[in-house]
Amino acid sequence: MKVIIVQASADFSNVTASGYSFAAFSVGGLVGGLAYGRRTWKAPLRIRYTLATLALKVGALILAFLAASPLMIVAAFCVRLPMTPLIVIAHLLVDERISAARHAEANALLGSGYNLGSAAGAALGGQLIGITGPGITAVALAAATALAAAASYRLPTCTQQTITVDASAERAAAPKT
Repeated sequence: MKVIIVQASADFSNVTASGYSFAAFSVGGLVGGLAYGRRTWKAPLRIRYTLATLALKVGALILAFLAASPLMIVAAFCVRLPMTPLIVIAHLLVDERISAARHAEANALLGSGYNLGSAAGAALGGQLIGITGPGITAVALAAATALAAAASYRLPTCTQQTITVDASAERAAAPKT
């Protein structure tokens, strides 16, 4: 998004106009997070994660179609809308699937993975945008999110037995004092 917004703004207006799209991007995250947190969810976390990832794909496709116009501001909002819920759900998945003794490590890995993915996306996106332009780069973003949605849907269903076995294994491996 960092490179798509700047290049698309340069294509239809000027780079200084990208600030409006970045503002809309941030507001989208705020609205998405508040809307997600306000609702009581019945679907399992894995399904919610998959659906939010598919919503990100839809946002990226909207961006692909609107990247060369001032309506890119709306697209930036749409892309960010599911991203805050995705981060929240990812942390909830850690709580659900990882024993409490490993939460700090798992959440640190989650944050590091997000930062690494953001850096790699900006670097690869910058190369791709130089070759194809912002629209095709947004389509590539949509394709990557489709793969992520498929991977998240394939997560095993979490059961209480899974968590209990994991905790029991950790207690058994812990040093005896």
